[in-house]
Amino acid sequence: MKNSPETLKKRRELKKMWKQKISINSFPHQIKKVCKDCRELKMCDWLSSFTQTGNPEYKSRCRECHNAYLRKRQKLDYVKVAKNKRRKRLLILRKQKAVDFLGGKCKKCGYKKSLSALTFHHRNPEERSLK
Repeated sequence: MKNSPETLKKRRELKKMWKQKISINSFPHQIKKVCKDCRELKMCDWLSSFTQTGNPEYKSRCRECHNAYLRKRQKLDYVKVAKNKRRKRLLILRKQKAVDFLGGKCKKCGYKKSLSALTFHHRNPEERSLK
């Protein structure tokens, strides 16, 4: 079940209020906690935020596991970006082939400077040669 925008706003305001109200020297910035990944009791860092009740929030992973998680996530993001770049390049090549097939320029005015400015429209769908 999703929270309403009003509830989320109240939560953000409470967290912000606690961050301003509580001195950052009044609690430990690291605590011993069971790591989410390696399942060992290790030191976990403070997240620089507080819960709605004013308790400091701590990371669920130890430093080593957190760094490994960030490296893995960064690698996945790189793969996603690389896939998008390849897809964009393929779409541009496909459009270039289609424009070349239709004469390499606008049928109405003869414009041919920018490939991205050219679009395709079927004036009569029965007359098109590609299906």
